[in-house]
Amino acid sequence: MVKIKVNGDEKELDVATLGALLSVLDVKPERVAVVKNGRIVPRSERENEPVADGDSVDIFSPVNGG
Repeated sequence: MVKIKVNGDEKELDVATLGALLSVLDVKPERVAVVKNGRIVPRSERENEPVADGDSVDIFSPVNGG
């Protein structure tokens, strides 16, 4: 279990990677941008990008319009 912030909300989850986190949150990885601790994580790296206690993850969905 890791204690992390997801979009500002503290969560305790049984995940080891960003890919697992997106799966647990039922987020389609191809439809979002992910920032971990202030760094954009490319889609190609998410499956293997580790998640640790204290990490901050922001998940952004594209918005249409202007």
